Amino acid sequence: PPGTTVTATCATAALAVGVHTITATYNAQDAADPTHFSSTSSPYTQTVNESTATNLASSANPSNLGASVTFTATVTIAGGGGIVPDGTVTFMDGATILGSPALSVAGVATYATAALTEGFHSITATYNGDVAKQIQSSTSNTLNQDVQASSGTLVASSLNPSNYGVSVTFTVTVTPGGTAAPTGLVNILDGGAQIAQVSLVGVTGQTTFTTTTLAAGAHPITAAYQGDSNNAPSTSPMITQTVNKT
Repeated sequence: PPGTTVTATCATAALAVGVHTITATYNAQDAADPTHFSSTSSPYTQTVNESTATNLASSANPSNLGASVTFTATVTIAGGGGIVPDGTVTFMDGATILGSPALSVAGVATYATAALTEGFHSITATYNGDVAKQIQSSTSNTLNQDVQASSGTLVASSLNPSNYGVSVTFTVTVTPGGTAAPTGLVNILDGGAQIAQVSLVGVTGQTTFTTTTLAAGAHPITAAYQGDSNNAPSTSPMITQTVNKT
């Protein structure tokens, strides 16, 4: 009937990468339609892009405050076909742009920095695509880069030498190399054996462990700080705790 609209569809996944000029022609004679003329649509430009994937890696994680870290982004073409991605990759620290180096012929871009502050950094890499080659952009996974300042650990005894059965308190002090107060756990070791695990208290970077069970003899005592997101692990120099027989 006059004014009636009919629709025909054609689905395909076989279009090659590139620009395609698509037209649709209604063939009235093939439809045995005596009341309508054949007609052809205006051209429609269909662009088929090549999809990509971007992978991000760090040269050292965790890394030390002030030390250079290299981030490497590798861009691959999902469809293959011998297409080589080119263009640039933008490295981001959260919402801050770190840099936008060019891809090498191997589809790899790197960015090195020694300026990251202590703590966690959310690093991403975005391949910016190539319009001329119909290559789509893609963004990597988020890499949590942990930057730690160095730390120093010391352990001291409240009584040395001590007598068997008498209380001895070991005080551990952790000094940060950066601005953040150290937090976390400290292992107290007698030789290679752990005799206690204690937490640092407040913002002082100190903790204590008290015991009355050390056997008579010489005990090589060390304290091993386990580190946190801002401060690197460290181990104290050894002290020899002498426990006398009674």
